Amino acid sequence: MVGTGHLHDLMEEIQRMNAMLLVHSEDDDMVQHMYQKLAREERTEWTNMHLVHSAESEDVSFRRVLRVAEWTGAPVYFVHVSATQGLQAILEARSNGRPVFGETLHNYCCFSSDDYKEENGMKYHTYPSLKSEEDRLALWDGLLKGGINSMATDGSCTEFAMKVQGRTIHDVSGGHHGIETRMGITYSEGVAKRGMSLEQFVDITSTNAARIMGYYPR
Repeated sequence: MVGTGHLHDLMEEIQRMNAMLLVHSEDDDMVQHMYQKLAREERTEWTNMHLVHSAESEDVSFRRVLRVAEWTGAPVYFVHVSATQGLQAILEARSNGRPVFGETLHNYCCFSSDDYKEENGMKYHTYPSLKSEEDRLALWDGLLKGGINSMATDGSCTEFAMKVQGRTIHDVSGGHHGIETRMGITYSEGVAKRGMSLEQFVDITSTNAARIMGYYPR
């Protein structure tokens, strides 16, 4: 929702303050277009949410933000990385030595857009949407091999009754119980199932964020 010119000015101010810009990166023009398009086509079931908040939208937005960051030199931390395209954009920027970082949520690592098709599948939703199974696996790859720095959480807890109340792309609720479950799920899915070392577990749940945000070793 932030215009490119305003984004540029924000980044210049970020540089002056020796700070870091955190971005929820989706292309709002594309998102709003898809809301309207699916409404015209009468395809507003919640199972189509991944068509609205799409991987293409993430790709376009990440590239736009990174291009402006290249002009301004501002460091960028992408919250809610949900697709392969976002991960690839971060990896490319990092390979050029740029201060670009990213986090994902365990929702994106544990579920895909196929799970929306369950009877109450909207319960899995958060913003951006869940993406494909290939994206889900790519995020684990990013956590294990680099590119994704943190398994984080979006602190907007939503009770179950509200999660299953909405039935369309327009009224489904975001939010999830990430604060309660982040550590346990990251351990069981990462360490126990995928061979993540305990050092990596600590890094992606705490140390990396502390380093990036300037708190380490306090």
